[in-house]
Amino acid sequence: MKLVSFCCVVAVLSILPADAFSQPVQLVNAFPNLTFTYPVLVTHAGDGTNRVFVVQQNGLIKVFQNDSAVTSASVFLNIANKLSSTGGGGDERG
Repeated sequence: MKLVSFCCVVAVLSILPADAFSQPVQLVNAFPNLTFTYPVLVTHAGDGTNRVFVVQQNGLIKVFQNDSAVTSASVFLNIANKLSSTGGGGDERG
């Protein structure tokens, strides 16, 4: 499935005009009123509820409405007590 997606992206990119990539890109904060701690994944519910989930490296999964004016996110799942940040010699936190 991933290979098919990649092939589709390559096919689309190959039909775009050469100057399509010379335009400046502007990044916009989709949820300017929210902050997250070490986010590692952003996804949607996929069930028609218009919810967005943010998985944080510290073991929290936050959920909120897919609206740029949203001002708060709730904890959907907290598995922080199941994570270990010691040992291994690295700086991994989740």
